[in-house]
Amino acid sequence: MADKIKVGVVGPGTIGHKVIWALQKQGDVEVVGAAKTSPDWVARWCIDAGLKMYASSKDGPAGLDASVKEFQDALGAQNVGGSIRDMLSHVDVVVDCSDGKIGAMLKEQYYAPYNKEAKKKVRVIFQGGEKANIGKSFNSRCNYDKVLSVGASDTPYLRTVSCNTTTLARFAGMLIEGGYPIEFLEIALMRRAVDPGQVGKAILDSMEVDLKIPSHQAPDLMEVLPIQASSRAYKITSSQMHLHDVRITFKSKAPSKEEFAAVFAKDNRVALLNRFSATGELKERSRRLNKLHPEVALGGDLFVVAAGLGTYQVVNEKRSWITLGCPQDSIVVVENVDAVKAITYDTNKLSRDAVMQSTDKALSLREIKKALEESYKAE
Repeated sequence: MADKIKVGVVGPGTIGHKVIWALQKQGDVEVVGAAKTSPDWVARWCIDAGLKMYASSKDGPAGLDASVKEFQDALGAQNVGGSIRDMLSHVDVVVDCSDGKIGAMLKEQYYAPYNKEAKKKVRVIFQGGEKANIGKSFNSRCNYDKVLSVGASDTPYLRTVSCNTTTLARFAGMLIEGGYPIEFLEIALMRRAVDPGQVGKAILDSMEVDLKIPSHQAPDLMEVLPIQASSRAYKITSSQMHLHDVRITFKSKAPSKEEFAAVFAKDNRVALLNRFSATGELKERSRRLNKLHPEVALGGDLFVVAAGLGTYQVVNEKRSWITLGCPQDSIVVVENVDAVKAITYDTNKLSRDAVMQSTDKALSLREIKKALEESYKAE
């Protein structure tokens, strides 16, 4: 068996800790450690998950020595592998799940300088909150085959597109593969104000429109899929998922509801929910289903797009309309796993379909999709 891909995760927060969990389910991946700036309960969770902790610092490289000592004092020297710089020499791939634009700062402070000097470059996967120029934008369904040279290049950086863009890419990419080429997408995005349990931000007592038109999701989608699209984003008073109102103009005849359902029956990453109408109810259903199906890692985390089959409407010969639910706190975990395989293609030679099937199986996506669809059929 080939050597396992050694991975380090930077920022084991809302997305990062789920990426760790998902990667640990991969037989060809070893998660070596995680890096963050404070030795708190999140760091202890990582240690309990079997990882070494590596210290980063809000003061940048100058603060690393003090941060390492703080980690050793708080967590025990045996649980600390050193600084984030030290971690880079122990891994093949870094999955950077830092908040906001912190990934760009870490690239400048650590990743790029390391790669300038090291004989073996570290490959880095960034998240969709970073600007598009930080690395090659990636979605498994849409452009896997176009990023396979990135890992062995002088700039070994990928960027998994954002949760909203991932939702749209899975949806539009599957329709195109299913034989329904798209002329144009019009997208209205109702964005949650905060993540569940997020401290430091309050849910708005207002609804806001993003005056940047198009919002970043349409340009990001066009980075990974050769179609035309436009999007507008609205921030709403909720923490329970994002909601998309999507109008599709096809190049030829729009699929009927039956034809539409047949396309997505072949896919594990988009669930067709016949009576889906409320994001809070969907989250509650997933939590209850977890109790009925403990072998499936639902637990309130939805790794699939929720396509409201009951909202699908053929407007005219070439146009249709549908509502999609985007589980913002988990959906990109799946593509981050795929990205680890894509960025190491020069050593593993794994095809897109092989990677997606492996990820889907490890994360029980087929079972999650089936359980959710059955739940919404029973009414």
